Amino acid sequence: MEFALALPVFFFAVMGTVEFGRGLFAANELNHLAREAVRYAIVRSEQSESPTNASEVADFVRELATSLVADEIAIDTRWEPSNVPGAFVAVSLRYRFEPVLAFLPESLKDLRGYARGVVAN
Repeated sequence: MEFALALPVFFFAVMGTVEFGRGLFAANELNHLAREAVRYAIVRSEQSESPTNASEVADFVRELATSLVADEIAIDTRWEPSNVPGAFVAVSLRYRFEPVLAFLPESLKDLRGYARGVVAN
C-alpha cells in the first residue's frame, strides 16, 4: 500500500530532476554557442582575409549545435555600427525547449543565449 502511494511521488521527483537537468543543459549550450559564434565573428571583419556575414555565423552555429536540434535555433547576428575592427558584434540565440513531461510552465520553454564582443581583425 505504501509503495503504491510513494511510487508516483518518487517517479515525478526523478523525472522532474531529469527535465530540469535537460533544460539547464540546453540553456548552457545556447550560451556556449553564442560565445563561440562571437569568437568566430570577431576575427573575421570586413578588412580581414576571410570576412564573414550573418548567414555564415548562423551556419557556424548550426554546425556546432550537435546536442540541440540545429534547425530550430533562431540566430540573430548584429554588428554595431558595422563589421569593422573596433565595432561590436552581438549574437543572440532562441530555442524552444520541448520537455518530456507536460507540466513545465510555458515561460520556461523559451530559452535564450547571448554574447557580445569587439571585432578585433
